[in-house]
Order: sequence, then structure tokens, then C-alpha cells
Amino acid sequence: MKSKILPMQYPAIATWTWQAGIFSILQANCNNVEWIYSNYIQLVANSFSNTCNLDFIPRGDDSFLTCPLLYTQLIKRKLIKSFCNDYLEFIKTCIDQDNYIYIVVDQGCFLNYDTLPHDMIIFGYDDSEEVVHVADFTFKNKYSFEKVPYESLIKSIEMISEKKDFVLDFKGGVLLLSYDKSSEYTFDTKLVRDSFIEYLECVETTDRFRAYRMPWRGETYGLQVYDTVMDFLADIYRHKKAFDYRSIHNIYSHKLLMVNRLKYMQENSYIRNAENIIIEYTKLKEQMLVLVNKFLKCMVKGDVNTLPQIVDSLSKIKNSEKELITAIIPKLVVKQSDRVFIDKRIPLI
Repeated sequence: MKSKILPMQYPAIATWTWQAGIFSILQANCNNVEWIYSNYIQLVANSFSNTCNLDFIPRGDDSFLTCPLLYTQLIKRKLIKSFCNDYLEFIKTCIDQDNYIYIVVDQGCFLNYDTLPHDMIIFGYDDSEEVVHVADFTFKNKYSFEKVPYESLIKSIEMISEKKDFVLDFKGGVLLLSYDKSSEYTFDTKLVRDSFIEYLECVETTDRFRAYRMPWRGETYGLQVYDTVMDFLADIYRHKKAFDYRSIHNIYSHKLLMVNRLKYMQENSYIRNAENIIIEYTKLKEQMLVLVNKFLKCMVKGDVNTLPQIVDSLSKIKNSEKELITAIIPKLVVKQSDRVFIDKRIPLI
């Protein structure tokens, strides 16, 4: 009997499956903060449906494809079936070759729901227990590492039709992820400076992705995402939309990363005289955590009466952050020489 569990570490931020997955994999394999802190500055939000989606890039599972530290392979389900006709053996083989598996399954098969299509990451298996090791939010209403029986897993995969398979904006398939040991990424001071400006000026940054994805309309960017979230909370207060904590939680994740980023930049001379800014950003992070907890209490109790206070606090945090970002930009140190690419296929003489 065989078993293998790929390294996973509980992520620094965890609002969406793809977000938590990338952080879990990178923290466990290399903890490359230079790529993380060069990115995750801009925010994008929309409230097209009954919820409010807020993330660091549009259509967040694209993060798997745009992360240079991961090697990705998207394989159609029909192709898997035509080659081996056995999802379990395919999954085991992929894990044996150090691939994490991002997949949409019907989690109702093992969570006592009639049906629950949801994405998750498979990162291990154990023949002695006949289980796979998975990571997702749905088991405990927070990100957790769990075990799923082989039989339930296979049933959950087979119950997902092409129409329900929303991997990569409904391209569908099984996405294999492996940490690329040969990859390199140094802190990109120009990208950081540009991203701070775009966040402050609420620039629509879908142009960065136009080469492979047409932009959506109706999204908000940068500091303007606060307005989208506040409008969403107002709709909850008026009973027009249901409770959903993810957007407000991701604003907290943004502040958490911002504090850690600024500390890293200060320690490595990428920003000048930022001690007071770091102190003030830490206060914003703590205020956001208080708001997240207040909102969760409202959601558990089904009580909307505290929402106007939360909206008022969000407005004040937005104004404070605008002042801080404005103060940060002149203090940034841009080092053009940081971005040097070396083609490893060509031997150096």
C-alpha cells in the first residue's frame, strides 16, 4: 500500500480557494515573499449577482496561471477518461509526480448536501486509509485540511457535468499545480510603485490581462472597491441580498499583506522612513479585523442592525488608507536593475 502527502502550510490569507491554495503551496515549498509582496496590491470588486466578489485580480483562479513559481497543466476530463478511465489512479500518479490537483467536485457527496459543486485542492492520498487529503472551506466554514474517502471522491468527480465545471471561468478540466524549483522572482520595485498608484487612482487594470482574457465591465478597482462593498452591505441591510463575509474579509487580508509588505520593504531599503506609516497601517489592519468579527456576529444572528455602523467604519478606513497610500508613493525606492532575466538554457561562459 502506498501513500504520499505533498507539503501544505496553512496560508497567511484565505478568502478564496485559489488564493489560499497558492499561499499554502508556496509557504510550504519556498515561502517566496518577493513574488507575494510584489503583487497582491490592487483590488477588484463586483456585485453582479446576489453576492459581492472582491479579489486581487479579476477571475481569481487565473492566479494559478499567472504565478511564475508554479508549473501548471490544464487537462480536460474527457482526455483523462480516454487515457486511463480511472480518476483515482490518475490522481495518485499526479501526486506521486509532485502535482497538486485543483478540481471542481460535487461536495454534496461527502458533506450531507443534496448537491454542492465547489472547487478544492487535492494534495495527498493514503491507500491504508483509502482517503485523499484535500483543502477547502466547506468542511468547517473556514479553510482546513481534510480527508475524503476514495469512493466519495470518485462519485463527487463524476457528478460534475461540463456545465458545472467552472475551473478557469468554465473552461473546465483538472488543473495540475507543481512548485517550479527552477523558477526565480526578485522583488519588483517598479511593479510595486505602479500598483500603488493604480490602487490609489482606482485604475482599471484589466489591461494587464487583455492578451489572454477580455475584460469585464462594471467592476471597480483600487480604493473604489470600498464603495462596492458598502453598497453591498446596504443591500443586505435592506434585505435585498444575503449575508456573505468574503468581500469584507478580503479587505482585511489586503491590510494584513500590506503591513507585512511595508515591513519587508523597510527592512530591505525599498522604502524610506516608513515607520509611522507602518504603525498607522497596522491600526487599519486591526480595525478591519474588528469589522470582520462584527460582521460575522451579524451573519450568525441574522441581525442587520449593526451594518450601518460597519459601513460608516469602512468609509473612515477608506479615507485613512487614501492618505497613507498618498504618503507611501513618494517614499518608494525604484531599482530598475532588480528585474534581470537569465535564460538558463544558454550556458554562461
